[in-house]
Amino acid sequence: MDHASPISRSIGPDCSAVQNLVEEARKLVDGKAAQINRLTDHLRVYFPQMLDWFGRLDSDPFKLVVFLNFNVSHDHNQHFL
Repeated sequence: MDHASPISRSIGPDCSAVQNLVEEARKLVDGKAAQINRLTDHLRVYFPQMLDWFGRLDSDPFKLVVFLNFNVSHDHNQHFL
């Protein structure tokens, strides 16, 4: 027995492809948000100054690139990789 609604049975392959792409895009956005939230939570614990310096990590892609390349070594002469 097919449990699909009459609308979903009547759509063509192009619409199905678009629906699949939209669902995959939604999963990517949700995954990115989850990663940013995890990173922010860890920063709050281990290096809260970074949040003060950069603010929200997802507000500007350049901030995230700079943050990810930031070297937290004891050598203060070298700050970026």
